Amino acid sequence: MAKDYVGTIRALLNKAEHPNTPREEAEALAAKAAKLMKAKGIEEAQIRAARGDAPEEVTLLILELPTEHETVFFETVYPMLKAMGAEALCDTYSGEMTVVGTRSLLASIEILISSVQLQMVGAANKAGDEHEAKLRRQHRDWSEDRIADVTDQWVWDYIRGYGLGLGDKIRARVGELADEAPGNALVLRTEADRIRDWYKQKFPHTGKLSTQRVRNGDAIAKGRQDGRNTDIGDARVNSPSGVRRAID
Repeated sequence: MAKDYVGTIRALLNKAEHPNTPREEAEALAAKAAKLMKAKGIEEAQIRAARGDAPEEVTLLILELPTEHETVFFETVYPMLKAMGAEALCDTYSGEMTVVGTRSLLASIEILISSVQLQMVGAANKAGDEHEAKLRRQHRDWSEDRIADVTDQWVWDYIRGYGLGLGDKIRARVGELADEAPGNALVLRTEADRIRDWYKQKFPHTGKLSTQRVRNGDAIAKGRQDGRNTDIGDARVNSPSGVRRAID
C-alpha cells in the first residue's frame, strides 16, 4: 500500500508559507515537498503497473496569468514545471498558461506554485529594496522615476533568475529519487515520455515564446543563486486564440 505523503507534503508547504520561516528554509521546504510529490507519483505508478492497471491519465491544468508581465511569470514558473516532469505553454492572448501532466502531478504543481509564489515575492521585494538603496547611493542625481524604473527592470530579471534556480533545485531533488532505485528512474522516464508525447499530439503547432530582453545579468545571477540555496536548505530541511507559444 502506498505511503500517505499528503500530510507530510502539506506540513512542509504550510511551514514554507509561514511568514516567520526564513526564506532559505522556505525554499528548501518547497523543494523537499516537490521531491515527496514526485515520490508519491512514482509509488502510485508502480502500484498501478503491478495491478495491471492502465497508466494514469494525462490531462490539462489551465492557470490564469497575471494581468501584467505574463511572460515573466511564465518564464519564472516554467523551469519548475519542467523539473517536476510537466510540459507547459503560454497564451498571452487569452492570458492563460496551460500545463500538461498526469492528474496527480498537476494537483501537486498547483499546490507548489502557490507556495513558491509567496516565497518568490518576498525574496524579490527584499532584493529589490537592496538594489534600490544601492542605486540611491551610486546615483544621487537620478530622479525618483528613474530609480523606480531601473529597479523594476532589475527585479523582473531577478525573478527570471529565481525561477531558474528553483528549477535547478527541484531537478536535483527529483534526480535523487531516480538515483535511489532503477525502478524509480524507469517510472520517471516513462512518465516524462508519456507527458511529452501527449503534449506534442495535443499542441503540434506551438512555437517558442519570445522572451523579454534581459538587461541585468547580475540580477539573473543573484536570483538564480537565491532560488537554489541548496547547501543552507539541505541542512535546515533535515533538522526537527492566437498562436500559442512554448519555451523549450
